[in-house]
Amino acid sequence: MSKWKAIWLVALAVLVVATVLVPVAMGFKDSGNANERIFTKTVPSASGGIKGTIASPNEPIQRIVAMCYDNTKALYKGSFDSNGNFSFHNLPAGVYDLVVIYPTSCYEGLQLMRRGERSTLTKTDMIKVNHTVEKAEKFWRVKTIFRLEGTTGTGNECRAFVRMMKDNERKRWKFVYKLMIFKDVGPGWQVKKTREIYYHWVPQAQEAVYPKVSFSKDINRIRVSDYVKDIGKIYLIKAN
Repeated sequence: MSKWKAIWLVALAVLVVATVLVPVAMGFKDSGNANERIFTKTVPSASGGIKGTIASPNEPIQRIVAMCYDNTKALYKGSFDSNGNFSFHNLPAGVYDLVVIYPTSCYEGLQLMRRGERSTLTKTDMIKVNHTVEKAEKFWRVKTIFRLEGTTGTGNECRAFVRMMKDNERKRWKFVYKLMIFKDVGPGWQVKKTREIYYHWVPQAQEAVYPKVSFSKDINRIRVSDYVKDIGKIYLIKAN
């Protein structure tokens, strides 16, 4: 075999491998760099944290994050292994809620109202909030509000856990989970804040198996002080 023919064959092999690996590297699950950009760096001087084990569902965790009710700008990424063990370190003191992402389901424990408060939103409020989401987020084709809680009346606020989806030219669905905060401005509700929680890719062929979402009290309102709190084994309820 001539030298140039050998070089040509090597180049062809590299091209074939690259063609196969690039889509795999981009993935249809965790959207990689898009997720890394939304996380908050931990505080080296902080000694608080959370650890535990998710005993059910018995599936590989795709992502686990922690968010504080009083500081929605902060979103911390947790570490985990194939046995469901997870941990967060160097967290500032506060009360945290977790969101656990699996390939086909999502469990969230987000606190949408302060302890002791009850949602007073009316059906009309909910319709108006849904209209605001549809109008404000035109970039996303399908929007789903899974939970919505707040206080009715001008000047008051409500919060929602939302998933949005859109398709693209690569025949993939792009999902994003968000916490959205709204304010009642009189005739309707307007978006006050939005916090992305997780990005997710799914082939359009799998459109019928959207990740299912459930709320779980077991990952809600975890108080962190100056040590790593062990919350033990967690059995998450089955997603609807």
